[in-house]
Amino acid sequence: MNKLPIAKSLALAAGLFLGITAAGVSLAQQGTWKPQGTVEYVIPGGAGAALDFSARKLAQLLEKHQFAQNVVVQNKPGGYGLLALAPLQSNPKSPNYLYTVTSGLNFAHAQGAISTSTKDFTPVVTLFKDNFSLAVPSDSKLKTAKDFVELLKRSPESVAIAIGTAIGGTLDVSLSYTLRQAGVDTTRLRFIPYKSSAESFNALLGGHVDAVYSSTPNLVPHLPGGKVRGLAIASEERLGTDLATIPTWKELGYATFPQPIRGILAARDITKEQQQYWENAFRAITSTPEWKEHLAKNHWTPFFLGARESVVFYQKEYQQVQIVLSELGYTTQPPKLSQK
Repeated sequence: MNKLPIAKSLALAAGLFLGITAAGVSLAQQGTWKPQGTVEYVIPGGAGAALDFSARKLAQLLEKHQFAQNVVVQNKPGGYGLLALAPLQSNPKSPNYLYTVTSGLNFAHAQGAISTSTKDFTPVVTLFKDNFSLAVPSDSKLKTAKDFVELLKRSPESVAIAIGTAIGGTLDVSLSYTLRQAGVDTTRLRFIPYKSSAESFNALLGGHVDAVYSSTPNLVPHLPGGKVRGLAIASEERLGTDLATIPTWKELGYATFPQPIRGILAARDITKEQQQYWENAFRAITSTPEWKEHLAKNHWTPFFLGARESVVFYQKEYQQVQIVLSELGYTTQPPKLSQK
């Protein structure tokens, strides 16, 4: 039997301990629980938008690196995420359901729109922070973000702003926060919700709305054709490559709400071993060059937290959201929805 050099043997052993081999990510630790059959990954958004293709990339990596045999992504937009959460609620002990959690769940619960919260599920990981963008048609009379803000100061209801996927979510609240700080009467703004930001851009290109506020990956495909112009980005610093020419709200002198997050929840009553398995799996696949390239391409900010750290973050974010929603008057605005 050929023997590996000592250095290579040690490196391989270290990789196996972390769930990573020289060839990539290995199967989870031998002798532990592994998912059997199909894993259903449910997302609270429509097909073709940022929520959708980040989930599909993660599903692909889970399969590629053998953390799951088969991962099926299901799109269930609407109801402040409750439609997508229903399979997890109906199967509270099943570890074969995963859900893309966004800050929107905290927003919906904090304003009283739903009674369901992150505490009703098992946290797995937090993956990254999102960046938002404001876009208009290239022939719009609104040439800059300042033009946009000044028009809304004079006539808040004059601009139809498309968002995905519901009023009271991260998109309209984030933009309302910025505009209110700039002196706009945000109670008179016209937000038009669509099932996904992909549909929002279809509405923009069709002339049905005047502007779109969305996650940055949704804007990127529309820039090369020249039919859409980006006015501002809600991020800590200017983004690179195809968004390098678009200024941030911050550099323009406007306030921005803290970046929302994306993460993973599982059903409420899965075991600690199953929770740890999924945490280790996502920790491993998000360490790969392929995932890092995916984040960079879509202008997302890496922000990995394990299960325990995610709980602490959700609690802190919830407190921030409560304050902002109260200031904006959202706590009494949205209708009540049932959990099922």
